[in-house]
Amino acid sequence: MSEAILTTDRLCLRKPAPRDLEGFMAFARSQRARHTFFADSDASAWNSFCLVLAHWDLRGYGLFSVTARDDDTCLGMIGPFYPEGWAEPELGWLLWPQAEGKGIAHEAALAARGYIFDVLAWDGAVSYIGEDNSRSIALAERLGARWDESAVTRSKACRVYRHPARTERAACPRPSSQQSACACAAPARRTSRATGASCAPSARAISTSPRTMKRPGGFTVSTWPIGTCAASASSTCAGKRCGSRRTSCASEAARAGGVFFFDVRAWDSAVSYIEEGNTRSFALAEKLGAYWDEAATTRAADLRVYRHPHPSERAEEGSA
Repeated sequence: MSEAILTTDRLCLRKPAPRDLEGFMAFARSQRARHTFFADSDASAWNSFCLVLAHWDLRGYGLFSVTARDDDTCLGMIGPFYPEGWAEPELGWLLWPQAEGKGIAHEAALAARGYIFDVLAWDGAVSYIGEDNSRSIALAERLGARWDESAVTRSKACRVYRHPARTERAACPRPSSQQSACACAAPARRTSRATGASCAPSARAISTSPRTMKRPGGFTVSTWPIGTCAASASSTCAGKRCGSRRTSCASEAARAGGVFFFDVRAWDSAVSYIEEGNTRSFALAEKLGAYWDEAATTRAADLRVYRHPHPSERAEEGSA
């Protein structure tokens, strides 16, 4: 498999991709997910999948998608995991129910642990496991990990299993949290005063106005050529947080984002969720032609939903 980072006799371990979402969500809805931290809702599972993808951009490594060598269908995710808030770097694993009982988790975990020590050059690794998760405890013990009762845990119901470190490791530098293992960034676009990149280090932009540039999902908007971050916006919000309030960057970037949403992504509609009392964002939304949709479903009681006009609506208004 051309995307494989690691291979074993039966398996390929590659960087996760959006096409793995369906299997991840199916796992999240299964009984096996009760031991995870994202089993409470589809929204939590979706956000966790986004974390898995973003972890690679922010850390330069992360959970691998595990597949058969002759089939790219994801069977689970196993590998190094160290998000903000973790006491220690983890060797984590999630295996889809249909892949259990075949030795896949053990085979993939051995390969991933070799990568952790030989390539990332970690000094150690642990696995955080729920105390009632007998399958994962058995796997950890089969891998030679031991329950470290003195280690800092993520919760009272969590055990920390410490993996044995290799004494001889390759002289490879550990990637810093700001390095990415993948150089595949989207092509850049910019405006006359600013550039925008995705919310990931060293990425290039795909949507621009004369001063700003953006990427789908989370946008980082910066003035160019300096590259100083001026604003950030989610894909449901056309311009939200801006540190350059007197330069109209938010308005310009939001208009470019609107063009991207409607003309490139072909969205039928877009809204901005704005907190009550956020007069600057109210003014920006209204400047963009958005209106407060009091009938719309909000994310919280103290949020307003501003609905943005579709380009076709603006064209009709112009011709009237």
